[in-house]
Amino acid sequence: MQEACQHGTLASSVLDLALEEVSDLLGRLVLVLVDEVL
Repeated sequence: MQEACQHGTLASSVLDLALEEVSDLLGRLVLVLVDEVL
């Protein structure tokens, strides 16, 4: 049971990190696109 719990927290923390990375990349992409359009 404990292993499953640890795996769950690990997966969620990895997901959080991935989400941060993705949102960061999206923000940069939007800035670049806006720069190109303007």
